[in-house]
Amino acid sequence: MNLIEARNDFIDVLEVADERPEPIIASYAKVWWREFKKWESKDTVSKAFHESRLSIRVYNNCDGSDSSSKWQTIYESTMATPFGESGKKSYDHIYDVSGQGVLARTMPSFFYNGPGSQSLKYRYGLHDLSASLLTREKPISEQLFLALDRGKHGAVAVFMPLPEPEDMHLLHVVDHIVKKYPESSLCPLFREYRSKMTRIKLAYENDIGAQMIAFDRPSSSHKPGVKLKYGLGNRIKEKGLIGTRPVTPEDREQLAENAFHYKDILTSEKRAKYNEITIAYRQHGDGSTSFPKFGVWNAPVKSFGVFDINSGQYTGEEILDYPPRLQ
Repeated sequence: MNLIEARNDFIDVLEVADERPEPIIASYAKVWWREFKKWESKDTVSKAFHESRLSIRVYNNCDGSDSSSKWQTIYESTMATPFGESGKKSYDHIYDVSGQGVLARTMPSFFYNGPGSQSLKYRYGLHDLSASLLTREKPISEQLFLALDRGKHGAVAVFMPLPEPEDMHLLHVVDHIVKKYPESSLCPLFREYRSKMTRIKLAYENDIGAQMIAFDRPSSSHKPGVKLKYGLGNRIKEKGLIGTRPVTPEDREQLAENAFHYKDILTSEKRAKYNEITIAYRQHGDGSTSFPKFGVWNAPVKSFGVFDINSGQYTGEEILDYPPRLQ
């Protein structure tokens, strides 16, 4: 059994889900999940890079001397645009965009800690973050919006492999189904899976201009008030146009759909020098893998020196500007 076989078997079961009891559906789901995590545990930077699955998030100045750096930033109040409006307002919501915040998002207990548990995503501001998808057609340094040589110590890059689009879509479809039946025994299972799979939410061949958007929760919600979501604002860039243009409902649908075909943004006719994806960072493998990897750009040798984010010590691993294909 491998991931492709397990995925296809699970899809076959879902196509006749109404005729299958929940324990059978769960058994196929668990086999697929086991194979998915086994596949993830074998990931490397080079493998993900050459399969068009390697994402990068850049902090342009890790020493904190430049106010534009967000390496250590946790917003205690967050600027967000109310949905359908143009002006931003300040909301008393936390948004952790720091390097440590990326690492926190890979800890499943912040999102699911057993049946009946509440997600801590909003308490700690662990919303989605922006990144870019790397193509194997160019060196990494030629694909980025932020310059790598700014700051005393150079930029910090966060490298995270992504699942194959088919597995992201499968989790999305199943999760959408089981949410309709909150009493189903499948709900806790797929809440756990969501807490352990990194997923793209939006994908675009240009600059999304992603930002925080404020939504009013319905009065019937058990958590009334405002909900903040990181995503598409009111304006967007498009190749061939000067400046930006207004976002349309079709844009919102398309960028969300792009997430399930994210590799296509690398070959789109409208692709720009850099792209933008929004990511829900989650656990990689069983949590014992070395991802996400944090690396400081070393311009003279054109590589990223990987370091342990907790100790600050370099590990000795180098990520080359153009990772070689490994056989």
